[in-house]
Amino acid sequence: MNLDRTSHYFRIGYRDAEALRPARTDLVAGTFAGYDYDQGYRAAFNSLYWDAVRENERRDRVVL
Repeated sequence: MNLDRTSHYFRIGYRDAEALRPARTDLVAGTFAGYDYDQGYRAAFNSLYWDAVRENERRDRVVL
């Protein structure tokens, strides 16, 4: 994902999830920063999930 055009907090959330770090709890819920961080965090885990699904499909197609 190209993070150049995303907000600062979205990038932080995305990178935290990619690194498998726990989500930050110091951001106030209901603020834009908290919302954007959460969306970035969820987007990264969604990306990781679908990458794993595609990898498993590739492995299932391998004929031994």
